[in-house]
Amino acid sequence: MTAEDKMHTDLTIFACRGSGGQAGFSMVELVTVLSIICILAGIAIPAAQGWLPGYRLKQAGRELAANLYLAKSTAICRGRTCVVGFLQPVKGIKYDYVVYIDNDDNLEFTSGDEIMTIVLFSCDSPGITWDSSKKGAGLTFVANDDGLPVLGFRGNGFTRNNTGGFGAGSAFLKNQKGDECRVVVSAAGSIRIE
Repeated sequence: MTAEDKMHTDLTIFACRGSGGQAGFSMVELVTVLSIICILAGIAIPAAQGWLPGYRLKQAGRELAANLYLAKSTAICRGRTCVVGFLQPVKGIKYDYVVYIDNDDNLEFTSGDEIMTIVLFSCDSPGITWDSSKKGAGLTFVANDDGLPVLGFRGNGFTRNNTGGFGAGSAFLKNQKGDECRVVVSAAGSIRIE
């Protein structure tokens, strides 16, 4: 080994180990990196908290629309009335809405009806409620004989209400910041989010 090779090897060892002869990060470097991470987290967390209610509102609106489509497609596939019952009690719990196959075709939930899905905002979408400042406490669908807003889909995909007519209406959702979302169902069964 030449003197030049030995000097190159010594410099490489010095560069890898640092001046103290041990590999790793110094305490100052670790504290600096942790301080930067804490500062970035302090900026990101409040921003995420402001964003979360809007996200949950949009998600709840999309989920309601998807469940309305589920009711419509189930009615078409099975050739039976499928209902979305709002503020529906099931086994002592009042759900925000329940999608079920109405076996007796009266738009009222009974123990013999097959439940497709149930939604309780306090569990599924925290901070989301029906907008009670709107007509019908945020639900403009015609009530059934139990006094609950319902929307039925016939086997042909069209809507129906408790009187046998077409069942158009809207569901108004809001979050704790006061932002609103509206899910609209037309008499022909088309569903849109506003």
